[in-house]
Amino acid sequence: MVSITFWFIIHLAMKILQIYKSQNFYEFSTIWNFLDVLIVFLQFSFIIFSFVENLTAKAEMFSLLTLISMISILHYFRLFKSYRYLISLIIKCLNDCKEFLVIWVSLMFSFAFASYSRAEIMERDEGDFMQEIASTFFGAFGDFTQS
Repeated sequence: MVSITFWFIIHLAMKILQIYKSQNFYEFSTIWNFLDVLIVFLQFSFIIFSFVENLTAKAEMFSLLTLISMISILHYFRLFKSYRYLISLIIKCLNDCKEFLVIWVSLMFSFAFASYSRAEIMERDEGDFMQEIASTFFGAFGDFTQS
């Protein structure tokens, strides 16, 4: 808890200093700036959730905070010349996948909605819509045991 609070204060101070130096409101010109602000927000949320006795919420918030932090570390690897090309290649691949991901996510929701509607028409209690999305997602990767 102390380490999260310490890093929250450091990140918040860095963002305030960056805003002060630029003499304008913080702009989201790159994804890295957005991730930095998201990390500060998630750290603050985790500190708030640490006072709540809900262990599941704290665990989920901490795992999300860890994931976003690890992704933002990729930006700092660009400081080293040997990693610059690899990080640029990853970013280009992710940029090229945007259109595919939009189609794939819309298809996932379409199949989940169709399956949920089918279960309602047949008057079976198959669970809720989020469970249907999860089983469709697992089914897309070949895990049909969730269905």
